Amino acid sequence: MFQRKVSVEQNPGLTPPLVLPPGVGLIHVRGLGHSDTLHFLLCNSGAPTLLMVHTYSTHSTVQVDWSAFINHNLSGSLRVEPQTSVRYSRALVFTKVWEYDDVNNIADPKHMAKSSFYPPYELQNFTWSKPEITVNQSDHIVTLCGREETESFLNGSICLQFSVFESVGRDEVRPNLRHNANSSQLRVWLDGVTPRGSNSRYALEFQSVVDSGFRERVFDSSLIDDEYKPYFFQDCFNGLGRTSRQFILHGSP
Repeated sequence: MFQRKVSVEQNPGLTPPLVLPPGVGLIHVRGLGHSDTLHFLLCNSGAPTLLMVHTYSTHSTVQVDWSAFINHNLSGSLRVEPQTSVRYSRALVFTKVWEYDDVNNIADPKHMAKSSFYPPYELQNFTWSKPEITVNQSDHIVTLCGREETESFLNGSICLQFSVFESVGRDEVRPNLRHNANSSQLRVWLDGVTPRGSNSRYALEFQSVVDSGFRERVFDSSLIDDEYKPYFFQDCFNGLGRTSRQFILHGSP
């Protein structure tokens, strides 16, 4: 059974006298295979960003220009060396949370009138917690939560939980998705947020940036996973061969 050796480090290569602003953190998750490496970088400065890099080398490393990073000069401040080993790279930037009035209970923002939407919550304006790292028997989890000074988020927050797995298994949390050593998972939830309407639902907006030479394919499908617990959910994933990623966008028991 194929396995990866997964490790997690916070603020790789940061040394005094350089200091990050309060609450800001950069997490590097590394999945070492037999002949390749998966690198994941999660940053909570401004709008949360997840960078994924797949290399053909077992000796590839992450290099951070911390002076440029601290001064918000992000172009070129993060790189993976040797650059010739990079198979592909991709970034996800989580930009907004939309709230809409779902009077007819259809749970599909694509079919809602524009008048049903409230002004979005801009995640770049949120204050984010220090990333929390949890290491279990077969998975490594990074969680960060954010809030802003508005009435809706006065006692609430939005949380992003990113998981990387060492081997084959199933997530302990519903819908108990199956994973392997090439899988990663992002779970998003709202906690204690005060809705602005009596029929409010929420949607997360994110932007995907990929290498210009990489052809990305996106599939939208509805699945039933009834081996462990019956569950209907909708997911979106991209065709990256054996390094595919899966994101749960909407689910209900």
